[in-house]
Amino acid sequence: MLVTPLEAVRLAAEHMRRLELDAAERILRQTLEQDSGFRLAAGYLLMLLLTSGRRDEARRLAEVDTSTDPAFLDFRRMCDLWEENAPPAEPVGTVVIPAWRAAETLPRALDSVLRAVLHLREATGQPEARVRIVVADDASPDATSAVAVGWAEDNGFTDLVVLRAAVNGGPAAARNLGAARASGECLWFLDADDEFLPDHLVFGWSLLRAVPMAGFVRSGILFDGIDDRVLPEYRIANQNTSSINLCVRPACHHFVGGYPELPVFRQCGGEDAAYSDALSCRFYGIRKMHQTVFYRWRQGNSLDAQRDRFTGDRAGEQADMSFTLCQTVARIISEGRILALAAMPPTPGLPPVRAFNRPFENLLSDPEYGLSADGHGTADAPSAAGGGA
Repeated sequence: MLVTPLEAVRLAAEHMRRLELDAAERILRQTLEQDSGFRLAAGYLLMLLLTSGRRDEARRLAEVDTSTDPAFLDFRRMCDLWEENAPPAEPVGTVVIPAWRAAETLPRALDSVLRAVLHLREATGQPEARVRIVVADDASPDATSAVAVGWAEDNGFTDLVVLRAAVNGGPAAARNLGAARASGECLWFLDADDEFLPDHLVFGWSLLRAVPMAGFVRSGILFDGIDDRVLPEYRIANQNTSSINLCVRPACHHFVGGYPELPVFRQCGGEDAAYSDALSCRFYGIRKMHQTVFYRWRQGNSLDAQRDRFTGDRAGEQADMSFTLCQTVARIISEGRILALAAMPPTPGLPPVRAFNRPFENLLSDPEYGLSADGHGTADAPSAAGGGA
């Protein structure tokens, strides 16, 4: 039995009430094919398009409406009001910057993130793509939080969140604090005295999108002042455990419990390695030598403390037994954490678990790093995720 255009619109409205938008759209478009000037059908279709976030289609529909009758809705103004009040799109991901006494270096780090955001928009053809920045101020005694807020105001950056811890908890606690406020598909970390290179964000995001089975991506690191002299074993070890070159799915980060915050790790370090082991034991990863982050040297920072060892300029030192003991305890704790993660069943919505439960140790032969067994670069490294030792 044939229905009238008015009856068809009523039927479409009922489908919309039930959120059966595909059925409603078919009816409305068929109605407009029969009577292109039926504004009631056009109005409902406009509502449907805006409800589903199809702004461009809604705008095109509004632009062909020529009615000036004040008794009817103004379709153009309706689109304008929707755009003014619509919630923003979900961010592509979140950059967490743990910061302590970072008032001096933080603006440069934030500038590098902004450049990477602009590059991501240009490279993906998505000029409105958003990236959230979370500055996790670890109870700094200086103006770190105020500097972050001032930078956002100066640059008109509205996607910045500043969190300030009540007490100093160390970089692991600050990273976890920031990650708890993450939104989007990707989670990146950047220390407040280092920098992203322009393609860092799009590099990790595009690889995770291309390889759904991967839980994380690691890229290469450009070492300030010593990059041409860094020994292969130290380059690989650092790139396999650092936080600044990591792009991880937030769900994977939360599944492994984030970075370990126990005091023993604050005393001897190693929270980055423990976190990396947990990720690598549970999820497939994509590892590339392409350098997308800048590990900046600054007097007294981590690179300053390790640069001679990275380049082989410093001979082996006598181990401090109390420090070695502390490291051993941290390793035992990390091993126990890995055993617990290995025993956990797969979780719906997460990438698949690895086929093995131990992180590979023969890092120099990892083809995803573009290195052969002797540490020399290979021309074409495979791009597949995961893979064994």
